[in-house]
Amino acid sequence: MELLPTETVMGIFSHCCSERYPLHASIPIRLSHVCAAWRALALSMPTLWASFSINIGDDELLHLHLERSAQCPLSFDANFGKQNSSPAALDLVAALAQHSDRWSHAKLPFWSDFAPTFGRLRGRLARLESLDLRIHGGVDQRDGADSTYFEDAPRLRRLALGAYLPGKMPFPPNQLTFLHLGAGPTMKFLHFLALCPCPHLTTLILNPHYPMKLPGPPLPPLVHLHTLILAIRDGYSRNPIIDVLDPLTTPSLSTLEIVGVQEAQLLRKAFTSFLERSGCTLQTLAITFGDTLPFSAVQSNLQLLPSLTHLIFFTRGNKGTIVDLLLQSLTTTSLLPNLTSLELKAARFHPAVVDFAASRLVCGSSSDCSRLEELVLHNAPDAEEAAHRERLESFRDQGLVVSYLPRYKPSRSALFI
Repeated sequence: MELLPTETVMGIFSHCCSERYPLHASIPIRLSHVCAAWRALALSMPTLWASFSINIGDDELLHLHLERSAQCPLSFDANFGKQNSSPAALDLVAALAQHSDRWSHAKLPFWSDFAPTFGRLRGRLARLESLDLRIHGGVDQRDGADSTYFEDAPRLRRLALGAYLPGKMPFPPNQLTFLHLGAGPTMKFLHFLALCPCPHLTTLILNPHYPMKLPGPPLPPLVHLHTLILAIRDGYSRNPIIDVLDPLTTPSLSTLEIVGVQEAQLLRKAFTSFLERSGCTLQTLAITFGDTLPFSAVQSNLQLLPSLTHLIFFTRGNKGTIVDLLLQSLTTTSLLPNLTSLELKAARFHPAVVDFAASRLVCGSSSDCSRLEELVLHNAPDAEEAAHRERLESFRDQGLVVSYLPRYKPSRSALFI
């Protein structure tokens, strides 16, 4: 490392601290303990100290990082677990509030005891770009949950609300482009949109779980919304997808993602009504399903999406019968004629995917369909399936991009709040 230019070492340090690190395992502190030269370099880079996650007991470390980050924008995750409303948690929030003029990306809880401290935020959030707020304890207007703490935040574009949704939203809705609501707030999100239309919203993530409370008047169209993600939980009393789609009109929607731990179906009648009402052109569909989902249900929905260019399957279960049926249908019919990219996250390799790829590559075999350009698999053919591996390799010579990636489940922490 002594032979490396200082700029190169600084770049390495910045890369090591590019994501939030827990204060109890602070990366810049570790770097600064290697040697005197590294310590001097780490202390000369305030950006290293400005992105972290906080827990109870991190008081000294928090003050140290707030001091060493100088005037850099702060990105933090205040995760206090079950001790959200404890005096120790309040002290940490108070310390952060003193530097609220530097908040850029903030994730923190709100309990009624925090209301006086949150009052210090008013007029000090000029740098705030994203906010992830968890409102706990069933607080209401009397507890300060509806105060205008965040109303004056001119750069706020991304908002995530978990646990509870107050009756009035103290946020600047006219500038929000990204909205993520947890299970409780999703139940009332239609009321939220009725009061705060969010005309510039481009991405909406919802956690349907409880029966949704529908407002009286129709919702205005979300004219700029291009991405809708539904992360569905267990225990719903009716199909939550219908709860969401029935009142929505999204003329610019191009990406729909459905992540579920159960097989919640897109009922054809309701899905057709949504597509016709919106007049949108879906290009990307990502769906999660298991072996028990009827093949006819998925096929009927795909028939409504001739514009689809990118399809992602995440399948649960080892049988994979429905996957084989879908691949066969894509191979022998003109289902999804404009499909150029397929990503298959399955529990095992499905030989039927080879025939599908071949049907969308060879001239004349599928004249009504676009040429397949990309195939992403999360299981490679094993030693007994060498012939399939060879065929897939030959497709690369024909211009098809074939990739093998590790199979991973959609991040629950990123979607379920």
